[in-house]
Amino acid sequence: MRGAAAIVLLIGAGAAAWVREESWAAGLAAVGVAAHLITAPDWRRGLPALVPALLFAAALAALGQFGGAGGLLPALKTVAVFAFVVAAARLAPVEPWLGRAGPGSRWFRGALFLLMVRHFAAIFGQETWRMLVAHRLAAPRRWRREWFDSLAWAMAALLRRALLRAERFYAAQRVRGLGE
Repeated sequence: MRGAAAIVLLIGAGAAAWVREESWAAGLAAVGVAAHLITAPDWRRGLPALVPALLFAAALAALGQFGGAGGLLPALKTVAVFAFVVAAARLAPVEPWLGRAGPGSRWFRGALFLLMVRHFAAIFGQETWRMLVAHRLAAPRRWRREWFDSLAWAMAALLRRALLRAERFYAAQRVRGLGE
């Protein structure tokens, strides 16, 4: 049952990647966020886990507006695909798939992908949670200039850590021959 739900969520992620209209992308993003929150162990921890993806999507939308491309389609697709894939990674019974499927199997790469997504989503969710708690302790006065500056620096540090971790992971996969 969980495997079927994970496959349906991955189909939703594929549909979100291929959609060409903002209204459909917005609907898929809403469904993906709902699936993300439903599959989260606790909605209070699931909501902060969306913060990096939402900030990245906001940056995409802002760059599109500044660049003259306009539209929210890339940002909505980003949120939808992120939410669907993370929800699928939470639901998928990856360990039994990896146990049954050998490295040459067609299911092995998909199960390995979901395992990596689940691992990194948990890591970045925990880092986001720690960063928001540290921000709350460091800047207790809300809605002041210093509060926004502190939040911006914290988000920049989170993005920097995410990029460094992704580079190290990609380099490790290249060394093992999987990142080609």
